[in-house]
Amino acid sequence: MLINCHEQISLTPAHFTAICGVITIILLLWNNFKPSKVYGKTISKAISLKGRYDYTNKNNEPEVILGQVYLLKLSLSCSQKTLHYADVNIFVTYGKEEIKCHIYYTEYFPLNENFGDLNGKKMKTPANEFLTYNSVLQEGKTTFYYVNFIVPCEKDIQYDKLTLEFIKPNKHKVKIEIKEIDSKQFFVDYNLIENQ
Repeated sequence: MLINCHEQISLTPAHFTAICGVITIILLLWNNFKPSKVYGKTISKAISLKGRYDYTNKNNEPEVILGQVYLLKLSLSCSQKTLHYADVNIFVTYGKEEIKCHIYYTEYFPLNENFGDLNGKKMKTPANEFLTYNSVLQEGKTTFYYVNFIVPCEKDIQYDKLTLEFIKPNKHKVKIEIKEIDSKQFFVDYNLIENQ
């Protein structure tokens, strides 16, 4: 039996609709399963290498964490897919040692000698721009967030590397390394400085 390779296959409207439907389903599934790509950098940093955080634990008992205290302003961007997150963890690295940090909110952060003429003043941390008080990084949009955290260690040097771990509602995690811009480019929002 000979097969004629020159016969044309004709598509009916029903075939065309079915093919379009299959392509649409494939695109929707790909969109659901493709990962979010998150990029970030530190654009402002306030530091106290010897700090403390006093709080009340869930048993209503007072506790204290001693260590390095940071207030960062971050620039975060998301591509490929919007990232919805339920929580965030912060890890810092000193050489090969990685330490999990404690995120906390404080309305005013005391500035030190790293801020020159602002030494002794306080900077307001806007609650609506606090990283863990939000839950979405929109695709194609750069967003600025503040985050306070304490590193439970007694080191007299700053960390080498900062990593954010976004915990999605389904418990999957997205980890990214935060780059740091040149300290000469650090941004200070003078509108947030108390007693100007």
